[in-house]
Amino acid sequence: MSTSVRSRKYYTSDESGNSAQAFTILSHYSKAIKELYTTCLVVSGSHQAARECLCDCLIAHPHQTDVRKMRKLCAEIALKHLGPSVEIDYLNDAPGLGDLSYEVRRCAMLLYGCGLSVSQAARALGLSKAAVREMDLKARASLKCPKDTSRRRMLAILCRKELKNGAEVPEEAYLVRTMAHKLEQQSASSRVQSSSSGSPSLLFSFLFLLLLCAGIWLSAVIFHYFLQMRH
Repeated sequence: MSTSVRSRKYYTSDESGNSAQAFTILSHYSKAIKELYTTCLVVSGSHQAARECLCDCLIAHPHQTDVRKMRKLCAEIALKHLGPSVEIDYLNDAPGLGDLSYEVRRCAMLLYGCGLSVSQAARALGLSKAAVREMDLKARASLKCPKDTSRRRMLAILCRKELKNGAEVPEEAYLVRTMAHKLEQQSASSRVQSSSSGSPSLLFSFLFLLLLCAGIWLSAVIFHYFLQMRH
């Protein structure tokens, strides 16, 4: 996905400013966007969920500079958007993972590429932790290394390389439009909360004025009563 001066001018024409803000955030992550989107895709298991997760993560962390940390944040958000999973063509085409089955490929990518724990990977796959550990063993056994630690290290290198090569990212216009819509929803929610938080203070002010008026009236009544008593 590439960004251009021409598209920047187009997005800044949005009166609300949400499209320009979305474009700015997207431009900040232009070099890592493929890796981040692929992380969301591998964890969530569907392109639709991955698009939503990516936009949510970019909006929540617009200025993050550590790609590794951002990848972890994307994975955490994707874990909250798990739904029906479909077979991802990208994983079948990943040459670095050799002849492994689709399930073992995704498991390896979750553990060594996305950095999930065994329990998190089991949740993403809808399997038991024992099944995840078994697939992990299969993935490591497929590598020709004398030591298990070397296999783990090599698998991590391969999986992260596949993440960077990544799946095809949605069109820039789609991502900007989706993010702008989410930013507008956030603004609307903030306005409602601000209005709600202002209501108690207005009520307090009204009650204070009411009590003040009642106190003045009562003082006037008592003063008038004493005047009558003196006469």
